[in-house]
Amino acid sequence: MFQYRERGILDNTHLRFYTLRTIRQEIENAGFRVLAIRGSSVPLRLIAGRWTPEPIVFDRMLPDGRIFRNLAEVPRFHAVDRVSRMSFTELLARRDVDFAKEAVITDRKAAMPVVGTAVVRLQRYSDAEQRIATESARPFFLASSEKLTPELSVRIDGNTAKPVQINGLFAGVQVAAGKHTVMFSRRIGRGWWWPSALSAAALLVIAVLRR
Repeated sequence: MFQYRERGILDNTHLRFYTLRTIRQEIENAGFRVLAIRGSSVPLRLIAGRWTPEPIVFDRMLPDGRIFRNLAEVPRFHAVDRVSRMSFTELLARRDVDFAKEAVITDRKAAMPVVGTAVVRLQRYSDAEQRIATESARPFFLASSEKLTPELSVRIDGNTAKPVQINGLFAGVQVAAGKHTVMFSRRIGRGWWWPSALSAAALLVIAVLRR
């Protein structure tokens, strides 16, 4: 299955799909030797909430991306025990950051949040919207693996909250003590209307001047 050719849907330059046999063949064709193959199952213990995930650490930088160890075991939304501030370059150089417990603030202008323990439950998840229920005795910092982009909106109990950039890419938000409902939502085009409006105005001016 998934034998790639010079043209067509299964062109060599397209996104690859692999079977166990073809991924082994791809690795061997690149000059490597497969020493062991291990599967990765769904982390049911983590979903059930009866297990503390293993440390999540940055491994190394590659020309086309970064490698993290045990990244799949980090909950999508979780309270962190500590926060630190680093530049993106400093973050890439570190090898001892446990992303299950720590959030690295990579926004130099953002205020340092207050951390604390909290019960965090993901109630609903879709590509466009995530609903999280939280409960805590003191303020805490909610870390996420949702990418921080202009179209991301965060609301706490219906009120707009400003997320901060964490871990070089993702969104985190300060949550007050008590019980709250936190909503992460995306709408394509949100946050881009004013550049679009400026571009449209510039094109209109150019058109008028050329008459």
